[in-house]
Amino acid sequence: MKLSEHAVRRPVATAMVFLALTVLGVFAYLRLQVDLFPELDFPSISVLTTYPGVGPEEMETLVTRPVESAVARVNAIERVESTSSEGRSRVSLRFEWGYDLEAATNDVRASLERIRPMLPDDVDPPIVFKFDLTNFPVLILALDGSLDEGRLRKFADETVIPRLERVGGVASVELQGAREREIRIELDLSALAAYALSPDDVLRAIRDANLAVPGGLVGDGTRNILVRAIGEYSKVFELANTVVAIRNNVPIRVSQVASVADSYEDYINIVRIDGNRGVQLRIIKGSDANTIEVADALYREIEIFNNDYRNTAKLSVVVDSSVFIRRSIADVNQSMLLGAALAVIVLLFFLRSIKSTVVIVVAIPISIIATLWAMEMLDLTLNLITFGGLALGVGMLVDGAIVVLENIYRHRTAGESPVNAAIRGGTEVGGAVVASTLTTLAVFAPVLFLGGFASVFFGQMALVVSAALLCSLLVALTLVPVLSSVFLRGGDYVDPKRGLSWYLGRFLGAIDDAYATVVKVALRVPWLVVLIAVGSLWGVWTLRDGIGQELLPESDENEVRVNVQFPAGTRIETTEETLKKLEKIVESNVPERVGMLTNIGPGGGRSTAGEESASMRVNLVPAEQRTRTSAEVARDLTPKLTAAAPGARISARAGTGLWIFNVIRGGDDRIGVEVRGFDVETGDRLAEDVVKAIENVPGLVDARSSRMSGGQEARLIIDRERCADLGLTPRQVAEFISTLTQGTRAGVYRESGDEYAIRVILNEAARESMEMVLSSPMKLESGVFVPLRQLVYVDNGKTPQGIDRLNQERLVVVGAGTDGTRELSEVVADVQEKVRTLKAPDGFSLLVAGESAEQQKTFADLSLGIVLALLLVYMVMAAQFESFVQPLVILCSVPFASIGVILTMLWTDTTLNINSFMGMIVLVGVVVNNAIVLIDYTNLLRRGSVAGAAAENGDPKSAGMPIREAVIEASRRRLRPILMTTGTTVLALIPVAIGAGAGGEGQAPLARVVVGGMLSSTLVTLVLVPVLYSSVERFFEWIKTRTPAPTCTAASENAES
Repeated sequence: MKLSEHAVRRPVATAMVFLALTVLGVFAYLRLQVDLFPELDFPSISVLTTYPGVGPEEMETLVTRPVESAVARVNAIERVESTSSEGRSRVSLRFEWGYDLEAATNDVRASLERIRPMLPDDVDPPIVFKFDLTNFPVLILALDGSLDEGRLRKFADETVIPRLERVGGVASVELQGAREREIRIELDLSALAAYALSPDDVLRAIRDANLAVPGGLVGDGTRNILVRAIGEYSKVFELANTVVAIRNNVPIRVSQVASVADSYEDYINIVRIDGNRGVQLRIIKGSDANTIEVADALYREIEIFNNDYRNTAKLSVVVDSSVFIRRSIADVNQSMLLGAALAVIVLLFFLRSIKSTVVIVVAIPISIIATLWAMEMLDLTLNLITFGGLALGVGMLVDGAIVVLENIYRHRTAGESPVNAAIRGGTEVGGAVVASTLTTLAVFAPVLFLGGFASVFFGQMALVVSAALLCSLLVALTLVPVLSSVFLRGGDYVDPKRGLSWYLGRFLGAIDDAYATVVKVALRVPWLVVLIAVGSLWGVWTLRDGIGQELLPESDENEVRVNVQFPAGTRIETTEETLKKLEKIVESNVPERVGMLTNIGPGGGRSTAGEESASMRVNLVPAEQRTRTSAEVARDLTPKLTAAAPGARISARAGTGLWIFNVIRGGDDRIGVEVRGFDVETGDRLAEDVVKAIENVPGLVDARSSRMSGGQEARLIIDRERCADLGLTPRQVAEFISTLTQGTRAGVYRESGDEYAIRVILNEAARESMEMVLSSPMKLESGVFVPLRQLVYVDNGKTPQGIDRLNQERLVVVGAGTDGTRELSEVVADVQEKVRTLKAPDGFSLLVAGESAEQQKTFADLSLGIVLALLLVYMVMAAQFESFVQPLVILCSVPFASIGVILTMLWTDTTLNINSFMGMIVLVGVVVNNAIVLIDYTNLLRRGSVAGAAAENGDPKSAGMPIREAVIEASRRRLRPILMTTGTTVLALIPVAIGAGAGGEGQAPLARVVVGGMLSSTLVTLVLVPVLYSSVERFFEWIKTRTPAPTCTAASENAES
């Protein structure tokens, strides 16, 4: 390669190039964002439509189905999911990974516009929104203070939230757990009846007495004066003194027919922090903000805030997602540095020279720093995936430098000058180094272009490793020869007598000779070598069924999450009382606890939870500080919690900081059985049959149906004819019922520039009884009162809380989790067997889905990726060797890498998941590198292209060696580079393969697969590849000897013809 010669001839220019790359990399590092994962556009769009007061089945018919039909025609949709609940329809569209969501959003909006006339007139306009991964909170804060609940809420809205939102990178702050102030007028039915008044009279009186009306302009000489009529309440007692009616010349005031309270709105949700009620603030960062920088800025602002309002309020951090990011990044970085140190030790052992080691090791920091600059150019972030790519590449960064330096060493020991040795040493093996690098790069091309989640998620890893390897290739072909020519003079290549280096040299020389002897023996009995290799492969391959399968590796993220579901209709106060008991159980049974956050009721505007739902988030100390895993903590808690709350459905599971993995899986449930069919009752019965069939499967926990039984529903059906006879409209009756049960807003009460709702509602005692509600008198225009029961029919019943649909078909999902005692694939197999024993009625079908469905799809994409990687690697090698056959010999080492892969996965109890699958793809490009170096050098010996070979052997005939001698000599000479490259790659990955630290479980499978595959493939390369190469080449030589060469006469005759 002329590149090495140019670099050696111009050492200063070469040094400046790498100095520039280093400077650019350092500045890029200072600007790179740090986050947990790459920035992803999750391919999901949702359409939310509200229609107050409409039941689930009516929502499905009137709203959900028309919306589904309209949006289903949008391009690139993989699945359409929907949920119809009371007054709400949500249709979610799942697109192909990588699809342009902006274009999809525009298409969805256009489709909805076309069906807008088909929807009911009074339905709210559909809202289209994309799923945004940045909506997960960076911090969750608790706000405590000496203020009462209403003032604390006002203080949070007016002071705390604006102050936090001004912090750089903060997009929004969500407040939960504090009720707003509300002026409540609670009606007394008996008092109203005594004064012949109705709720509408009270409403009308308050509205008429609380107003501000512009009066226009009044002239005053040369000026106009604005006139306003002010009749608004300025004190709460004024509202109580409002006159509702006059009876016998005596005014009847609001206070005589209702209680007036300066109170709070009804609870929407309740937040409990470490066993006490609290106020929760969820901090959402901007999509382009750095999580760690935002968290640091928030911590500084919290400290300043607490100092400014030390006597009023206090902010404290309850959950900090940046902690996991910091620990994960720090642990991966530490593993990378430790791996680099182990690689240096390997190099010192083989090279026995500090200077030589430094020459090679310089490739690591320069390549990594230059890669940081490439990352900035590619708009990548520092995250678990990119750091994992750097950790994966650390050991491989020196492979090319090792081969180049080792060859330069041979030229120097042959007596060549430092400059000539550097030039010729780099030039001779340059082709092999380029080919080995290109084969590694080739395997990442399918990752980038196949599509799917694996492509999007691991695309950044592929880019980072590719950039690092290209930088290391440049270092190996330019900087290593330059440094060798300048710093490694003759004395650096002379072994000191009787020192440690001398003994190591003797030891390594003995290994070279022993290996050459092994190769000689193997060449005599090639059939035995092939038989042993194939037998070993077959024997290990039979063990593959012992490896479990899952889409994503489970990790211990120091968290347990408890979900509690009470029967539909349970009041929020009742839910809270039970949660207090559960919190006590957690406190006494989880000594590893460092914090506990409980949310009761709906969690936000898009939440489908009700007052009967609650969740607990139990934060644990780091894994190294406890004896139980988070899964074991959850498993121990479940029976205790269940026993304490009979009638509630409780699940305790190990939580995960890797929230995106739950999103990919489709939720917390790792296993799901889909029950598809139209009839609700039949679907519910079949779902219960599925629950009974699978609930006792070992390793499976918390099997339950996704369709919750509906609560009691009293349908007050308005008697239209009766209302018409009395001069009432159905709307008047419906509004009257609404005032009684949920209250009607009668205006606002203004104080200090703030507005608070005035709500007129039946008093709590009356609302506790349906009889009292039905007895409420409604006033006719004639002044006559009619009880509500005479205007409506009562139809008591139940209604489903929601109706789920998938691809425009009704669906019930029986979901379940796993307890970690068995592999997911084993549990899924047992569930499938149980489901096959069930007979689905006509019109219904059963399908095992959940994580396994996404797993099958992803594994199919990755399997295709392996095939494409093999083809690309073959093409690169065929171009390098100008041969169709020799690349096939090299590729024979790839299947034998599975020996080490299977044994390593069994030994470490590693599952076949997306990370380990990715490791197999990487292996395709890595395991062939040693064989490439070996066969390339063998070809050089056969062509007589290796300078100094004759001198080294003392035999002038060594140039142009026969096949057998060339194979033996190449094997002996290339043993050390092969052992060095394998040793550096394997040892550099050992810290990652151990899987220690935060998030280590996610990185470990890939590293373990590469380590195991490299070890077994190296053994195959050292013995099987020389045997196959020799046999194939001797066969082709035999073919040539059997084919007669054309004679001169025949040639002349052909020319004449």
